[in-house]
Amino acid sequence: MHVDTHQQDLLGTTLDSLLRYVNQRHHVVRDIDPDDEDERHVGLHLVSRFLWRHRELIEEFVRENPDRLSASHLAIASGFADAIYGTFFLEGSHEGQMATLAHAAGVYTVWHPSELPASLPCDAPLEVRGAIAPFLGRIVSIPPLVVMGEAPDSLLRQLHEDLDRHGLARPITSARDFVGRADLWNREQERTRAEEDARRAQAASPLVGVGFHRGALAGLSGDERREARIAHRDLEARRTGSYRISLDARSLEADDFPVTLEDGLRLLDDDWIADIAHGLDGEIDTERLSRKELVRLVCHRMPRDRTQRDLSLLWCTDEQIELVRRLMHTNPLPLDDLPASVVDNLYPMIPYVFILSDGGRHVAWMPPEIRTLVSWANLADYLDARRQLDTIRACASTLATICGIISVDDVYERYRRLAGNPLDREQFDLALAELETCDSRDGYALWTHRGADYVISVELSDVSAAARVARESYPDHIVDAGAPSVRHAPTLVRLSVEDEGEFARLMARRQEQLRQARINLLASRDDLPPHDIPQGVLSSRPIDALVETRALSQLRAFVDHHVPDDQDEYEFPDTFARAVAVSSVLMEEPYNETMGLIGLFGMERCEGTDFSDTLGRLVTNAYNALPRWQLNGWSLEENTERMTGRR
Repeated sequence: MHVDTHQQDLLGTTLDSLLRYVNQRHHVVRDIDPDDEDERHVGLHLVSRFLWRHRELIEEFVRENPDRLSASHLAIASGFADAIYGTFFLEGSHEGQMATLAHAAGVYTVWHPSELPASLPCDAPLEVRGAIAPFLGRIVSIPPLVVMGEAPDSLLRQLHEDLDRHGLARPITSARDFVGRADLWNREQERTRAEEDARRAQAASPLVGVGFHRGALAGLSGDERREARIAHRDLEARRTGSYRISLDARSLEADDFPVTLEDGLRLLDDDWIADIAHGLDGEIDTERLSRKELVRLVCHRMPRDRTQRDLSLLWCTDEQIELVRRLMHTNPLPLDDLPASVVDNLYPMIPYVFILSDGGRHVAWMPPEIRTLVSWANLADYLDARRQLDTIRACASTLATICGIISVDDVYERYRRLAGNPLDREQFDLALAELETCDSRDGYALWTHRGADYVISVELSDVSAAARVARESYPDHIVDAGAPSVRHAPTLVRLSVEDEGEFARLMARRQEQLRQARINLLASRDDLPPHDIPQGVLSSRPIDALVETRALSQLRAFVDHHVPDDQDEYEFPDTFARAVAVSSVLMEEPYNETMGLIGLFGMERCEGTDFSDTLGRLVTNAYNALPRWQLNGWSLEENTERMTGRR
């Protein structure tokens, strides 16, 4: 295999630019004298070692492209992210461009442009330190390789025995095979390092009490906590294989890539196509249509003009739009290297995005008809409309969550102050009605009473009544036990005639209780104006915003340092803080019920559970500082100060 001068120049130029960028960003070594060969060699080795331990810098380099390299250079640099770094055994002859490198991850036939010291015996196995990476379909050793000396026979023999035992002894020569192997190896190394860091952190911190330990998020706050939790979920999804299982369950086997949307639909089974058709038109009787007619129906309902396209895109999340952007540039889009949290958002335009299995790898594919249609989209206009809807949704759901019930007039007035370019009232009312759906306690519903329109918490809606009765009295008969949509009560099956009658009576009683609760809330507010909620809270998810308030963030920080040994240290503190928020705000539970969460979550043996000690005091502070429905969104603390002038 011959590597010409042009290819060597490509590699050298790319590598020099990348290492220079890394050193300028992080000052790994001082300025290197180019005329001092030894100094240059050692300096490059130190910068290289830093790079392979922080390979996320490669993506930043490609994005910033400080030396304005060509697309060919940047493609080569991107491939370096799949490098394997560590100790290798250089076997056989060291002369010429080709060599065989043995590593714990496998045996590789590589092109190595770096020169070895002339004093070393050419045929003796050498122990070297460095990196190998894909390059123009080959595998290349990245200069400089640092020679550690002749390889001990015992180490070399043990390595080959281990490789044979794990089926890794066959030499790999192609870049494609190498990338797959390198991905598995690097992910395993990341998991091992994370476990080791966790063990060291736990060993370094004193045990707080029997059954409790310092959590992984202790000392972090805000964005740091969120990023750490997302990274942990991605790592767990890949470590446990749930990410791969999820992809396998959603992927379609295709002998050849489809060419059109209709070709893609032919890969689906009959039930899947029927579900898609029913989702596009709920009035269609899918059982009366043939498979061919269903495919034709789905293709016919494809967005064909700007309005239809924008409506399809309007409900996508930011993550889904980012995937659409990627598909516009790379189609099909490889998924195996994307974070699990990103791939979970893969369906931006069902049924117009497919997951296909291509030679063991998963890819997303968008039909050319859809790519053409999306390419005409003015994303600036679209994103502005998205921001308007997001602002309306966040404002309405936050006010409903914090106040329990509030007039639509008041919601519109708050929205007008929050939005930079607000919609008029007619457009706002249409959007508010259209957005009235959410599968969580962060949602809202609309209610009309004596000719006036109100936004109310999901917990006060009639659908909530049906859901609660179903969960409490008929849990074994619920088709979908998940949280119901505001617009849809849970579906019950296998109910006897007597059960159906009893369910109707229980639901009517609960709905009447909620109706009376709404009326009582309205009556309690004649002399109490709605709380002037900060704009930062109005523009975010309400429960998450409450958890970030001072009282709850202090409680969560304490729990970060006192996590029960049998609980997930990444999720438990937030779960406990959210439970306190829900109990204090949404559920209108008495103080004793909120304090009871300490025992319910297994925190009763934690230091500070007594009223006068830390945990009890923090829960009490949160209960007093959180908004109350009866007080129209004011907290007990704020209302006391408002009435007396004293805290």
